[in-house]
Amino acid sequence: MSTLNLGTIKSLTADTPTVFKDSSDTEIGQLCRAWVTLNGQGVIAILDSFNVSSITDINAGQYTITWDTDFDNAYYCVSGFAGVLSGPTTNKQDPQVSLIAVGSMKVVYCNVSGTNVDPTYACVAAFAN
Repeated sequence: MSTLNLGTIKSLTADTPTVFKDSSDTEIGQLCRAWVTLNGQGVIAILDSFNVSSITDINAGQYTITWDTDFDNAYYCVSGFAGVLSGPTTNKQDPQVSLIAVGSMKVVYCNVSGTNVDPTYACVAAFAN
């Protein structure tokens, strides 16, 4: 096994993900294409992100996340979590994606006892070819 130390990895083509391949030139993975961590209560705000231009508060616990660079198609994978901190307990939720488009996605983060609520924090990551 060898180790390679690099300061920067660059894609050969603009706006395309870096691809990792094995010695047979078979693709074995890619980096995350976009992610965001947001504050969902009070004035919503992006706390940190990559390839996210904005978030829009639609309704309680519902947001549209708009990408800086569109995806090639709407068949990307989304993963994330959110939490509502209330007193000594934390209610953690997985996102429910209700609309995926090449330039954005709509996500509902927290549903507590059948009611959508604004999460204290939320994170989402998107992966695609």
